[in-house]
Amino acid sequence: AVNGFFVTKANMPAFIVTLGTMQIFRSIAYQISNGKSISVFPDSAVQSWVFKMGGSIGVIPIQVIIMLALFVIAHFAMKKTTFGYEIYATGGNRRAADLAGINTSRVKMTGFMLTGALCALAGLISIAYLQSVPTTAGSGREMDVIAAVILGGASLSGGRGTILGTFLGAMIMSIIKNGMVLLKVPVFWQTGFIGVI
Repeated sequence: AVNGFFVTKANMPAFIVTLGTMQIFRSIAYQISNGKSISVFPDSAVQSWVFKMGGSIGVIPIQVIIMLALFVIAHFAMKKTTFGYEIYATGGNRRAADLAGINTSRVKMTGFMLTGALCALAGLISIAYLQSVPTTAGSGREMDVIAAVILGGASLSGGRGTILGTFLGAMIMSIIKNGMVLLKVPVFWQTGFIGVI
C-alpha cells in the first residue's frame, strides 16, 4: 500500500519506489534481528499453521501445492475477469485505459497490495521450509524474479505477459540454477550467469 501510494499519488516511478522501500525494510529487518539469523522459535509458533506449510502431503511438498493453486487462481483472474483486463490495459497504455473509464490508480494500488500480500505469504513459506530466518533472506532474489518474468515473455514496459509464461520462466531459472550447482559452477559465476541471462 505504501508503494502504491507513492506510485499513484506522488507519481514516482514504480521501479525506484520498490527498490527504495526494499532497502528500507531490509535495514529494518537487520535492526530487528541485530544482524543475526533467527532459528529458535517458541513451541506455540512451531505448532502453528505457518510451520505446517513447510511439510508435505504424501510426497508432494505443501509449497508446491500452494504455488500451483496460486498460479491457477492468477491465470483465471488475468484471463477471465474484468480486473485482469484492467491490469493489461493499465500496463499497456495508462492514458488509453483512463480514457476508457478504468480507474488506473485503483488498479495499480490493488496490484501493489496483492503483490505485498503474496510476498508476505512467500516469506511465511520460506520460514516454514527453512525453519529459520537468515539475515540475508531473499537478498539477490530480485534479479532472479526479473529474469524469470522476462524469460516468460513479460514486457518491462507493461501490458504484456502471461501467468503460464511466468511459470515457465521461473521453471527455466530453477533448472538453470540447479544445473549450475550440479555442475559445481562456483557461486560467484552463478550470479554472473544469471545477469547474462
